[in-house]
Amino acid sequence: MTIEGTNLNSDIAPGWYVRLTGDHSDLEEWHYTLKPPFDPFILREPDGTYLLMSAELSDANGASEVHERAKALIDRLNGALTLAHETEPLKTGGVVRVDERGNRHVNVFAEAVGEIAIVSKALGVGVTIGPDGQPLPQPPEQESDVQQWNRLAAQYDLLADLLKQRGKASDWYEMYKTIELAERLVGGEHNLRGLLGDSAKKYKDLKRTANYYRHAPGDRPERLIKIGEGRSLLNFIVRCSIVNFSNNIKTCS
Repeated sequence: MTIEGTNLNSDIAPGWYVRLTGDHSDLEEWHYTLKPPFDPFILREPDGTYLLMSAELSDANGASEVHERAKALIDRLNGALTLAHETEPLKTGGVVRVDERGNRHVNVFAEAVGEIAIVSKALGVGVTIGPDGQPLPQPPEQESDVQQWNRLAAQYDLLADLLKQRGKASDWYEMYKTIELAERLVGGEHNLRGLLGDSAKKYKDLKRTANYYRHAPGDRPERLIKIGEGRSLLNFIVRCSIVNFSNNIKTCS
């Protein structure tokens, strides 16, 4: 479904944008984490709409192609934001093209119809107070971890697969698949255990627990991890694997 508009807005540069839907607190976390001038970034409009902008969308040939690229991008970002801030997944709510005259052309795809953003708590922004009692100036903007991971994922398919998998790993079956990808990213289970140091035992318990629950009942591990603890531990494991992977790239380049 396409909605043609004549809304002139000089604050929005011409190009392709993707509307995001989801819980308000998660949308705010994306907006806080993904800032320009780094890619990708989020724009928050006065009406509360959140728009995703990325160079990955800029040369797409039509709204359908933007939609398909955006789904892959959002899958990666869902995984990265889950790792960084434990957010819930967001979805695409349509594609927006702003032409050179400022006119907006909105394309809403079937899967986005009926999506409702749930209003929740808003995020606060911390202010650092100096010795004189006055707020210190904000530090210069830096590329966030999420933006760095996404940039690398655009170049390395295995990292992209890991981020996408973490974004949907809400049960033991998907969590086990995430562990397997994290191991592959660092060259195997032995290497990952070495990276985790004192947490290697918990990693072993997590993998055994996930393997136990994803199969028909078999030999019960000595220690079963609860799902909430497992998700937090999984985030730690995946982050360690990504940091190691990115550091090795920097070393070898």
